[in-house]
Amino acid sequence: MRLSTLGLEWFRGAAEMVELEAGGKSLVVYGQNGAGKSSFIDAVEHATRAGKIAHLSHEYSGTRSVLSIRNTHAPTGTFSQLHFAFGDGTTHTVDIRPDGSWSVRGNGTAHIQAWDYQRTVLRQDEVSQFIHGTKGAKYSALLPLIGLGDFETTATNLKHLAKAVSTEAGTPELKAKLDELKAKNAKVFGTATAAEILGVLQSLFAEYCAQDQVQTDEERSAAVLRAIDKRMEALTLEQTIHARLLEIASVDLDSLILTLRSAANKLVDSGEFFIVEKLEVLAATSRIVKEATEIEVMDCPACGKEVSAEAFKNHIANEQSRLEGVKKDYEALKTGRALLCDALSLVKRITALKELQPWRGEQTQAGLSDSLSYVDDLMIQTLRETIAEDDLKSIEEFLPPIISAAKKSSESAPASVKKLVDAKAEAELISELLISRTWRRTLKAANDLEAMVLRVEQEVRVEIRNRTVAVIEQITNDLKDLWKQIHPSLAIEDVHLYMPEESDKAIDIALKFHGVGQASPRLTLSEGYRNGLGLCIFLAMAMADNGKDEPLFLDDVVVSFDREHRGMIADVLNTKFKDRQVIIFTHDRDWYAELKHQLDASQWQFKMLLPFDNPSVGIRWSHTTSRFADARNHLPHRPDSAANDARKIMDSECAMIAERLELRLPYRRGERNDMREAHQFIERVIADGRKSLKRQAASGLIRDDAGLATLHTADGLLVTWGNRGSHTTNVTNAEAEKLLDSCEAALKVFACVDCGKKIWHAQVGSSRQCQCGNLRWVV
Repeated sequence: MRLSTLGLEWFRGAAEMVELEAGGKSLVVYGQNGAGKSSFIDAVEHATRAGKIAHLSHEYSGTRSVLSIRNTHAPTGTFSQLHFAFGDGTTHTVDIRPDGSWSVRGNGTAHIQAWDYQRTVLRQDEVSQFIHGTKGAKYSALLPLIGLGDFETTATNLKHLAKAVSTEAGTPELKAKLDELKAKNAKVFGTATAAEILGVLQSLFAEYCAQDQVQTDEERSAAVLRAIDKRMEALTLEQTIHARLLEIASVDLDSLILTLRSAANKLVDSGEFFIVEKLEVLAATSRIVKEATEIEVMDCPACGKEVSAEAFKNHIANEQSRLEGVKKDYEALKTGRALLCDALSLVKRITALKELQPWRGEQTQAGLSDSLSYVDDLMIQTLRETIAEDDLKSIEEFLPPIISAAKKSSESAPASVKKLVDAKAEAELISELLISRTWRRTLKAANDLEAMVLRVEQEVRVEIRNRTVAVIEQITNDLKDLWKQIHPSLAIEDVHLYMPEESDKAIDIALKFHGVGQASPRLTLSEGYRNGLGLCIFLAMAMADNGKDEPLFLDDVVVSFDREHRGMIADVLNTKFKDRQVIIFTHDRDWYAELKHQLDASQWQFKMLLPFDNPSVGIRWSHTTSRFADARNHLPHRPDSAANDARKIMDSECAMIAERLELRLPYRRGERNDMREAHQFIERVIADGRKSLKRQAASGLIRDDAGLATLHTADGLLVTWGNRGSHTTNVTNAEAEKLLDSCEAALKVFACVDCGKKIWHAQVGSSRQCQCGNLRWVV
């Protein structure tokens, strides 16, 4: 929806309500630096970025940037206000309180919400921002244009879902438990197959509960455990003590510690610690490095080596592969630690049993008091997290005496008790192995689901990439056309956007510089060319918004453009944006004059801001769109400056008139050909005008003698007072004012008083005329 008016009150440079009246048309606004042009752009940014204005957010601007947003002379308690009115009659008003907080009202809020600041506004300091941004930032800027924001959200959510599946299923914990169970199985059953282990279960069942009715292995295992527990409960006190001591005696402490030390030594030899953490950091780094195009040398977060950016990706991949191997040793360490802690937990639990208290008393008297106290104080849960070498040495010091004492005390245990204890150990392990079937199914289901989710994410990303490539191709075609139109030089060609192969969320710019391919415009393009490219990209992105008729705001975007390339922009606006509202702010007086001549007056308006006086007066519009208004502001204090400005205005205006009328002028070498002054143009106009400048009279077409006389008068004053104003201060107020009046009158010679159109509005054969034909340049 097009903008009708934008009003500001006590906001930035505005005092009482001042309105930018566009009326749904495109608009060019001229104002000197400090006149208040950017206040209108700041208003758009405040409205579209939820109260944020980037260049005003700093340590001195106060809470909500109130010190920079509010007019410094706003009356106490007065609200600042931004008022947007749209072509459909709807409005959007932002009321800003004295503390910087704000609220909105009106029925046109949806229009503002549809404006994407990055694709709506281009400021002077933002022209080359897209070029200098990372590949990821470029992708983010184009994402709304690609129309795949929902797809990107879906892909991101799928990635998080895959991680959530692993977390919810407890995949890491299940893997650890299965690794631990595998080690226990190897110790008890060796290389026995699953069928052989089930055969052991059948034997136990036949011996201890053959009369029970069971259907499944799980039921059979539960029946065996119940039967064994029942027999254990039927043991005498002495037999129970023997059974418990046999469990302690079965602990192979040396083997457990040897396994743990071996795994730990492998990690020490590799020189790696924090394996999981490093792998996570490397995974994140591999994503980030795809966008790190500006860094020449980087430090690897895993090994600390300094690596060139070019080789960094391969280095990261190699580090990930190497650490994955080390990770297996780390998993073995965790398993060994878990098995040792299980053994320690068993010893601690059994030695604390009530029935073993007499035995403890005997061992205390035998000198095992310190060992038993050590076991009582063991923090098993802490040891499951980490076991240091000092911990192992303490275990080696205090545990063996207890295990030896248990072995000695259980030597006289009846064979039936020994058999029962062994059967219990086998039955408990078989029960765990059967339970692990569920663990394995859960793990497989989680892995399959995670893999499926990741496949869907990849499919979504492939779709995103395919669609992105299509949109980039469209934008690139527009970009190439715009670049050729604004920069017709063949030395810089094939400017295009592309997606790097190694990333799905990155976009960059490439071109050919004098026939040599360049991966980035930052390698060879000057600042002026970069800014030109930045403007072309912004406009190409705007063209990609098919069907949208939302305004574009350009704020002093041609500061670094030379005259040749700046002059091409009007042609772009006339041909590419005739159906789009464009609002241009500029402090370049010559460019403003060029645009007035070049842009279609039926679709464009032109306005001027008066120089800023003080905050209480605020932003003011000039009652005229003539550039002479600026010059007249100098009359009271600097009439020489007014005269000098008049001469400069006429130099640029007459050059454009000569171009429009295709005047024949003597050729001059070099810059002198482009640096002609108004006097030389007016002389030629008067000379040719005696035959060519015609106006309609009752008797037919006659020579416009009045117009020629007006031009002659202006020329004389420019040569005398105009030049004097440029080189001295010896110009009076009256002289300067007369010069300004004469120059304005001279320019009006080329506008028809009947239809208001310029003399070059239409071309008939080799001649030119206004719309109604009453003013002509006949060749």
